[in-house]
Amino acid sequence: RKHLRPLLPLSSTRTGRCAMHPLVRDLYKRFLFVGRDYPGGLDLVRRKAKEGFRQNALLADEVEIKRAVARGRWMVRELHGVIKLRKYRDMKQRFYDQ
Repeated sequence: RKHLRPLLPLSSTRTGRCAMHPLVRDLYKRFLFVGRDYPGGLDLVRRKAKEGFRQNALLADEVEIKRAVARGRWMVRELHGVIKLRKYRDMKQRFYDQ
């Protein structure tokens, strides 16, 4: 049987540190989801995302957190654009003579 962790409030955990904000957790999941198709690979996206999250780990103000999340979502959209461009170029190379 799996060991289940007790649910803890967002404000604190056993270590005394604040838990991850739900918007931040959602953004990290978006990065991992998009990273699966990214030309550089999931490992590159995960490493870069972790660097960005660690740089903003000490943000406490709700407005600053939302601003950082908005910038992160913009980055996810940019990753989508790179993926679509790569897929388009691959398709064009396969089906059209140049």
